Amino acid sequence: ATGAKGDKGDTGAQGPQGIAGATGATGPQGPIGNTGATGPQGLQGVAGAKGDTGATGPQGVAGTNGVDGAKGDTGATGAAGAGFTDGSSNGATPYWNGTAWVNNTNINNNGTVVTISGATSITNNTNSTSTTTGALRVSGGVGIANNLNVGGDVTISAGGDLRGNTTNATTSSTISGFSTVNDAKTGSYTLTAADNGKVITFASGSNVNCTLPNNLPAGFNCMIVQLDLGTVTFTSSGGSTILNRSGNTRTAGIYAIATVLNIGSNRYITSGDMQ
Repeated sequence: ATGAKGDKGDTGAQGPQGIAGATGATGPQGPIGNTGATGPQGLQGVAGAKGDTGATGPQGVAGTNGVDGAKGDTGATGAAGAGFTDGSSNGATPYWNGTAWVNNTNINNNGTVVTISGATSITNNTNSTSTTTGALRVSGGVGIANNLNVGGDVTISAGGDLRGNTTNATTSSTISGFSTVNDAKTGSYTLTAADNGKVITFASGSNVNCTLPNNLPAGFNCMIVQLDLGTVTFTSSGGSTILNRSGNTRTAGIYAIATVLNIGSNRYITSGDMQ
């Protein structure tokens, strides 16, 4: 028969660890934990090398001009130039001869009058249509001691006069080489200032009128010629008055000549071969 169980003996010393078993498969990743607090900023690193300068940008809009500064003091007058000393008279006019400035002994300017002793030619061909146009314009009068030859028309402005010698009673002036303008009409006509000094012919088979208006200057005069069977009757206009010593009012017949003269205040005298 089995005897009674004895008391449990003391635990024996731990034996050596056995060889580790193979690593098991990795389990699934767990959820990301909360972000931790930001740590303190680290020390600033050393500055890098300076980069290349970028391209220049477009120029901006110009600003408004500033206020003009005060005018500066006038500088001292410079010393007078040496002038031209080639032996010609004082006031001689200089000109460029292609190499240097020299004095023109034919042109002398004393500060008031310019004297030209040689022939002078103005090659500019600008035509003159008034007292302020043309190649040569003179503000004052012109004195000419010798002949004057004009290749174009001569026009005297309104109010100007053409006078002969008025200072020497023993020497008279003459007008020669002129011819009157024959202005032909075939019907009735009213005189104008442009008819002054003209010969006006009327060639009409029937009677016509020549009207004397109230706007012609004193001294106006012209000659009237009847060249056909139609007579020329003088009529007034605008309050003008026609005066005739014999009371005649028209030309007497073919080839008759009559004259008209304005004696002022719109009064005309008619005379000649009239009836």
